[in-house]
Amino acid sequence: MRTLEEDGVFIISRVIVVAAPKKFRTVNRDVSLTFFHETKFVRVDDTGVIPKYKFELQDFDTVGHLIGDVVSFIDVIGWVVNYGDIETTHKDGKRLNVELQNDRKQSITVSLWGDKGPEFMSELAKKTVPRFLWL
Repeated sequence: MRTLEEDGVFIISRVIVVAAPKKFRTVNRDVSLTFFHETKFVRVDDTGVIPKYKFELQDFDTVGHLIGDVVSFIDVIGWVVNYGDIETTHKDGKRLNVELQNDRKQSITVSLWGDKGPEFMSELAKKTVPRFLWL
């Protein structure tokens, strides 16, 4: 029997993101993952693309005041509901705007800079990437 291993990298499919229970939480988050008998875990090679980092996910309505803040990193997660074309800017190079939606139907637009936009589009073209994104 195969098991999940700490520090392993896995693609998880057939899972639902739901509101976290108010009691008996293992983590201090507003959402949790619900697994089913059809949930699949596929171990993949750790290519170093996913940093060893603890994400501190923020609600969409709490990050609006940080727009344009180049000092803070903000972690958000959401379903990809729309994305534009890759734009070339004179100041910062390539940019791709991606619209995310959370479980409360709130939307936020995030920008992927540099090579991240083309990498994202390449993964979308393969149709192997889930249609959600965390940054």
